[in-house]
Parts: sequence; C-alpha cells; structure tokens
Amino acid sequence: MKPVEVVWADGYTVHVAVAGELNLATGDVVLRKLSSLVDRGYVHLVIDASKVSFCDSSGLGALLRARARASAVAGDLTIRSASPQLRRVLEIAGIQKLLLS
Repeated sequence: MKPVEVVWADGYTVHVAVAGELNLATGDVVLRKLSSLVDRGYVHLVIDASKVSFCDSSGLGALLRARARASAVAGDLTIRSASPQLRRVLEIAGIQKLLLS
C-alpha cells in the first residue's frame, strides 16, 4: 500500500487512507497528495489513519499543513480512524481535538 490512497470521493469530500510510517520520508508525499486533492476541489479531507504504525513531528507537520491548506479554502481535515500510535502522538502534542473527529 502507498502511504496515502484515495478511497472514495463525492462532491467536495474525499476519503483517503494513510498507512505505514508518517515521518520525514513519507510526510511530504502525504502532504503533496492531500494538497493536490484540495487543488482539485476536494476541500473536505477525511482521513482513515487506522493503519499508521508510526508518526513523528514531520508527519504531524504534514497533517497540519494539509489542514491549513484545506482551511484556507473553507475546508477541513478530519481524522476519523486513528491508530493507537497516532492517537497517542496527537494527545502528547495536544492537537487531538484539532484533528480527531
């Protein structure tokens, strides 16, 4: 599986799955994909991150930058399913309420 794959899209909403490690090596890939979706009009990003095995500050930065990109065009980014590892990192960073639904 790629680090990020579109699961389905409808109207202005796109559901994507993010899997594996979300770190310096993959964060830019995820950000580019999410940004390209916003550029194509999918401003509501719904993330399934249930298969994220690791996330560092680069991964968090990618998610936050993608959220900012969507917010700039009246959209949003929501993580609907977070792995325990990602959920813990979001809690430690104090941004779980910002990203988790």
